[in-house]
Amino acid sequence: QSSVLAGTRNEITAALQTNVDLLGASKITLCCFDNAVSVDSSNRVGLRVLGAASTLPRFCPASNLTAQSVDIGEWVPNTFEISFTLCDGVENKVAAFELITISFNITNPTARQTAPTIAISASGTFLVSGTAVDVTGDSLLGVPNGKDPLQVEVPKFHQGALEQSSPFSDAANVISLSFAPTVDLEGNRGAVITITGINAGTQPSSTLALLDEAAPWFCVSGEDSKAAYDHVSGTVTFTVCAGKKVASIEFDGVGPSWKVKFTMKNPSVSQVTSENLLSATSALFDVPAVALVIIDTTVFGIDNAKNPLRVVVPTFLDFTMSQSVFYG
Repeated sequence: QSSVLAGTRNEITAALQTNVDLLGASKITLCCFDNAVSVDSSNRVGLRVLGAASTLPRFCPASNLTAQSVDIGEWVPNTFEISFTLCDGVENKVAAFELITISFNITNPTARQTAPTIAISASGTFLVSGTAVDVTGDSLLGVPNGKDPLQVEVPKFHQGALEQSSPFSDAANVISLSFAPTVDLEGNRGAVITITGINAGTQPSSTLALLDEAAPWFCVSGEDSKAAYDHVSGTVTFTVCAGKKVASIEFDGVGPSWKVKFTMKNPSVSQVTSENLLSATSALFDVPAVALVIIDTTVFGIDNAKNPLRVVVPTFLDFTMSQSVFYG
């Protein structure tokens, strides 16, 4: 298949071969493309016959086997089957041991799913019983078995996390981000990851130096290990470098994950934690925003001290003095 992404148009390519001639009016059926949707409201499926025989309009609507102008199959929405009926005429037969390749489009379901087992059968001149279709098991966009028909993934971030090193006003504060995408985020497809809610007070918009293992994957103006902070929107953007990809991770709730750090200067006034959202965009898909997990930890007696950008101004809450006598 051409796409593993939920809800997208997906070109399916199938190669088939039999040990007997399939003559005109024979019907080939592929079943079942679970939860897929026809791209045509009339449930007709446009076909392309690839290779040496591509000039022949082999397949016709079952209701008109002499329609030689187009290749048409039929979608059965209740069973998620696709059937292709050979047109009348000896020139349209599929000869024994002849390998033909066809392609057609369907729309992927909107939810994640594992590739179903798809069987091919034929009826007409001969009955060819259902046989499981071989698949490659190759990955696509980092999704295991992503090239297997109807293996579907929803682009998202597994639960990410964000924490800070210091809650004190005017301090240099190391922000640590960890995340795991379900699909590859590729620099050559313009992938950009964004964190919102980074309220760094008066710190101006600037380029941030990145640390940790994922740092070299992100660039600003072609320079790696950099991200961009925007003071007005309170966002940090990580642009994936050209030629690199932030690979998908099969996240089990513990790890592994991609990790990157950057340093901000805390505001000079106290403030509470803001909500931090993580999202991404690319030429192929968008990854919807997800709230980053924060660590509600007490440090130096300060509640939620590791929650970005929780800031406290160290101060005495009460200070009194007295003397024992007032005379010399």
